[in-house]
Order: sequence, then structure tokens, then C-alpha cells
Amino acid sequence: MNAAPTAQATATPTAAQEGQPFTLDASASTDPEGAALTFSWSQVSGPPVTLTTSNQARIELAAAEVAEDTQAVFRVAVSDGTNTSTADVAVTFENIAQLPEWSGFRTEAYATSKYSREISSITYYEPSLGYSGVAVALVTDDGRGVEIFKTDMPRTGGVVPTTASPVVDQVFDRNVRLAPINATKLPYRLGVGVVDEAANRIQIFSDLTSEDRLSLDKDLSVQKPCGVSTSGKLIVGQRNTGFTSYEPSDIINFLSNDIEPAVVIQNGQSLCHVMRITRPADKLAFTGQGEAHSFLAYNSTANTIDVFRQVPGSGLLDTRYYLSQSVHAHLNSSTPLTVVDSTEVRIPSGNVGMALVFTDGEHQGNHRLLMIGLDANYNILQEVYSWPIGVPATIIQESFDNDLFSELMIVSPTSPQAIIFEVYDGTAGLLNPLEGLNVLKLDPPHFAEIGLGAVMALPATDRGPMQGTFIAYPQKAEVKFFLRPQN
Repeated sequence: MNAAPTAQATATPTAAQEGQPFTLDASASTDPEGAALTFSWSQVSGPPVTLTTSNQARIELAAAEVAEDTQAVFRVAVSDGTNTSTADVAVTFENIAQLPEWSGFRTEAYATSKYSREISSITYYEPSLGYSGVAVALVTDDGRGVEIFKTDMPRTGGVVPTTASPVVDQVFDRNVRLAPINATKLPYRLGVGVVDEAANRIQIFSDLTSEDRLSLDKDLSVQKPCGVSTSGKLIVGQRNTGFTSYEPSDIINFLSNDIEPAVVIQNGQSLCHVMRITRPADKLAFTGQGEAHSFLAYNSTANTIDVFRQVPGSGLLDTRYYLSQSVHAHLNSSTPLTVVDSTEVRIPSGNVGMALVFTDGEHQGNHRLLMIGLDANYNILQEVYSWPIGVPATIIQESFDNDLFSELMIVSPTSPQAIIFEVYDGTAGLLNPLEGLNVLKLDPPHFAEIGLGAVMALPATDRGPMQGTFIAYPQKAEVKFFLRPQN
């Protein structure tokens, strides 16, 4: 008589934080006659997870998103072709709930756009009536390219449909990134920038007609564009090249915002993160200020912070710049870290610095926020901060609670919580400006629940009737709109 196999099932680890991997293993199962075994996994209870390869002895899954620690039970059926035995194994899905909680952010989305394809990038979309929305690059069915669709945010909220067809008659490379860049043929209008590093190209599309379509506004040839900043002007960071700042080509013609290269730094370095600095981080103005502005860059080739200033004795409109200072970036990490994103640090009186996020790629690894800027004598200032959980993907600056101070939000695909630091502006108290307060010095982080899988975010824009934050979840194929609280 054929004897039934002995089924054995284990889980490693037995408790996994939401979104994190765990392994179910039935390979220790045996058959008395030594027959070949087949396996079939199923879920018995708990928050559902996707079992993509349920017929393997050993499978890897991801813990479901939960609001509290919750147990899930899985069952494996082991067969020798004649008899079948089963074994159950339990896994606890652990809720991520870092404290302190940020109370100034509305954690329930006001509106959600759902798509049928994976999201690769997002940026603002401004149709002709000035009704703010979001442009979304969706991966094509063959997985090789992306097409651009758009969604308007209605006053009624809820689930929002997207356009039935792309708003641009072009399929782009899978790795392009969208960026908000001012249109050149329409003054004071926001265009959709498509940054293609592999093709050495930046295209700007805008709503040149009243139709629900975008047309090519400007086609720029740029060597290795790896980063774009729109801090007052278009600044393009370039890999293994340097950076280029674009200025209006005709400052007299107010009906056009056409641009051309003005400041060009070619030093063979990767300056993908570049910002324009207009005032110091610790004073109201630079000492003996007579320069138009300086450029602050993170050099990922040498892991340095670089400052570029106008050549001494040049006029305000002079476009000759030189490297005035370069210091090592202090990340306080024993393991190598990679920079993943940056944003300008701005206050009402000007751009004071740059915030960069770094990571080792591990969920509970080394993650850093590096704040850099200049003091009143153009010396480099830097402050570094960390948090324990969540691989950073994007950082934005926004006033989430409508008080005097803005916040920096870092979103992470591996944590349902955004990491939030408040930026204190010494000039915010108009009756008693806090001269000498270093804007780069921050309190420890707070945390806000936004859901698992967030990879991209856009701060509120003043161009539409509603103020709020767009957050994209590529694997869920969703973009959520979080409305800013009203005072």
C-alpha cells in the first residue's frame, strides 16, 4: 500500500513588516517510498497576498499592507501522485507605525486616479483653462516604452478617470523622466518636460491649442541630462559632463519665454543635482552681495559639494562662473550610499540650499537626508539626518499644514509612512526676524501614513483651483491627490 507523504512547512521570517519579503518552504517534506513530490500553496486566512508561483516547494512572498499586526496562515498540499498531505504555517504581518506622527497632513486621499498600466513617471499638467492636473507616463503593453496620459483633479474628488488616449503623439523610451518645465512659446505656462538621458535630449510639450492635446514646444539637445531643476530658471545637471543653465534668449519680448544656454560648466563630473542659490542659509543676505546668484551642486563622481560663483569683477549679467569651493559630503555612514533624489530648499525670501536623500537600498538600512547651503560669506554649510525604516525614492518641499514653515517630505516604496522634516525659516516672523537661524538645521523626523508603494510625489502648485500633493504608486498603477488642509 502506498503511504502518504509527510508535509512540512516553515516560514522565514515568522514575522515580516508590511511590504517586506518572507519565504515559505516545504522542501523538507518527504515520501516513504521516495516518490517525486509536487507542491501546491494556498492562503487559508489573513490579509490576502499574491501567490505567483504556488506550485514550487519554496516560494517568496511580500507581506500585505495592514493597519495593525495581523496573522496570516498558509497551507501547502504535498502529493506523491497518489496521496496528498497538508501542512499549515503562520506568518505575522507587522504594521509599520513609526513615531512621532505628523498631524498636519491629511492621510486620506481626496482623489485617486487608477490606470491599467504601470506608472513610470509623473509631472504637472496644465491645460488651457489653468485647471491643474497630473501628466503620467504609462508603460506600453510590450514594456519597452511609455506614453503620456493626463488626469484633471475635479472639485468633487473620488475616483478620477484618465484620458482614453495619450495626450502626446509619441512613444518615448522606457527610461525617460517627466519634469515640470516652463513652456517657451506660451508665457507663464507650465509645460511637460520629457528628459531622455540616453538620447541626449529634453523635449518640452505644452498646450499650444485649446484642444486636449500637447504639442512640441521646444526640443533641446543636451549631453547626458541626468537632473533638472527649475529653481527660477531651467538648470540641467549632466552626467560625466557638468551642468547647463538656460536663460531667456530675449528679455525684452514678454510674449516669449524662449531659452538658450547661458551658464555652461564642463568639467567632466556628474553634477546631476544642481540648484540656484539666491541667499544664505544663516543670514538675510550675503556679505557684500553684488553677484546675481551662485550655483550649488552635489558631485556624485567625487562625493563633494561644489559651489560655482561669478568670476570676480564681472557684472550681474555676466555668465562666466568658476568653482569657488569644493568640500567632501559628510554622510556619517560606514557603508556606501547612493544619492536618489534632491529638491531645492526655499523660503519666501529666496532659495537657500538643497536637500538630498541617500540610501544603501536596504529597508532597515542606512538612509540620509543631507541639507546643504551657503553662509553669508559663501562658505559651504551641511547638516545630515537619518531615519530607521524606508528606502527613500523622492523628496519634495511643501507646506502641508499651511503654517509659517514648510516641510520636506520623503516618500518610500518600502514603507507606508512618509518621512517629514520641518524647515524653520528665520525670516518668517516678520516683526522679529531670527537673524542667524540656520535654515538647514532641522528637528528629528515625523511620520505620516500615505500607503505602501509610493515612489513619486509632486508638491502643490498655485496654478490650479485646489492645492494639494500628488503621490504616485507605480505597482498599484495609482496616483493619489492629498488635499492641503485649509486654515
